[in-house]
Amino acid sequence: MKRKRFLAMGSALMLLGSSTIVSAGQASTDLSREEQVSQWYEAVQQEYSAIQSGGSEEEIRKYGFEAAIKAYEIEYDHETAVEKAKEFYGQQMALYLAALENGVKVTDEEVADYIEEYKTLTQEQGYQDEGLDLMASFPSEGEFWDYEEVKCIFPLTVKKYLTNIGSDYAEEMGIDVDSKFLPIQWYEKLDKAKAEAREKYKEEIEAMFTE
Repeated sequence: MKRKRFLAMGSALMLLGSSTIVSAGQASTDLSREEQVSQWYEAVQQEYSAIQSGGSEEEIRKYGFEAAIKAYEIEYDHETAVEKAKEFYGQQMALYLAALENGVKVTDEEVADYIEEYKTLTQEQGYQDEGLDLMASFPSEGEFWDYEEVKCIFPLTVKKYLTNIGSDYAEEMGIDVDSKFLPIQWYEKLDKAKAEAREKYKEEIEAMFTE
């Protein structure tokens, strides 16, 4: 399956690519939780169909954002879900664009390692979170992993970019990056990188939400 590096904003609400839902507040809707979950599944399937059919960047990004909103709507009212999706989606896209500009790319081996680790996790623990099972919403398990293989490129790229920044700063300051007690300056460095990326790509992000 051909990979497109701009894909995979996906319906994930976790940086490392998990498609499980973050439990938080209480959704305000007449729909049952099961119906909300079903709507999320449908949105993910639309995103997957766009990827499979070779849809444009704008089309895939649109479906990914809609899937993120549907995921947040399981726990929040629509207005809050939209704002949270924009916050998450926008920040991660800004970091992704910054990563690409700085030449950060994930390798096929890194993608394969991630998928293998993910498969091991699902085998050991089951792909369940409060009864949610996104894998079962796909026509086959193989197609689910095809989707994840594309989708994971985005969060892995962001993670690699931030890891590089953290490692470079740690080396510069003589800090052991594997320490359990990293100084506050290390975290501030990452927060600064996030803020700078969001400011630098502000226009691109705003346009993404108004298309």
